[in-house]
Amino acid sequence: MKKLNKKRTIIIGVLFLSIFILGFFQNAKISKAQPQYESGNITVNSNFLILENSDESSDKINRNSVNITLPSSTWNVTDITLNFTSIKLGKEVKPIEDQGASIDKKIVWNGKKGYGVQINITEPTTLYGVEIFGAKAEDPVYPPSAGVYVQIRGFDDVDFKPNDTIYASVDINMESLGWHPHIFSNSIDLPVGYYYLVINGSALTNLDRTTYYWVYNDTNSVHQDLWTAKLDNVWDKEDQGKPFLYKLIQRVNRSYNTD
Repeated sequence: MKKLNKKRTIIIGVLFLSIFILGFFQNAKISKAQPQYESGNITVNSNFLILENSDESSDKINRNSVNITLPSSTWNVTDITLNFTSIKLGKEVKPIEDQGASIDKKIVWNGKKGYGVQINITEPTTLYGVEIFGAKAEDPVYPPSAGVYVQIRGFDDVDFKPNDTIYASVDINMESLGWHPHIFSNSIDLPVGYYYLVINGSALTNLDRTTYYWVYNDTNSVHQDLWTAKLDNVWDKEDQGKPFLYKLIQRVNRSYNTD
């Protein structure tokens, strides 16, 4: 009987000791997780990872580099994505024939009512106008009786002369010898192909004495393939490799792959 009581006492004692130990560690965990209260505020120490990003969108014209301003000097850039869209070439004045070892002049008058030079468009192009190198000598007694025009015309690829298609036309504007811009009232979109730039005075009469000079390069031109034409009642080819001096006011419609 005493052994049974003693055994029961040991079991109960071990049970109370286990409960005491479990309660001690539970209280220790709870007390460790309890926040510190100071003047009614709860203070919790934590670390947070904050990811920031910035977007910049603007137009850059005639740039070969791009500078990106960061919002803060503390930024540490680990990844950057650049997305370029709507890349286009701007308007430019492109010289085609503007110099030569020997330069002479041809005259719109004295039986000739026009001259032209071949244009070679190698990429889809928007044409705003042209510049031609020449001069006008107006006769005060016999002023022009009809209009004279600077035109873009089609190209006859059989006879190498201007055809009847007129893409753009503007009144000629020349005074003293030099470069003279001629801007079309509306720009024209030209696909790849051959065209003619002409001075057209087809309505002039034999009474007109005003002279229009258009300078051309009669030797050592870099464009030996370009044809010229003359208007003597009808258009006809004249020379090859002796082009008139001209520039194109244009924008090339070139496509870019930004991948």
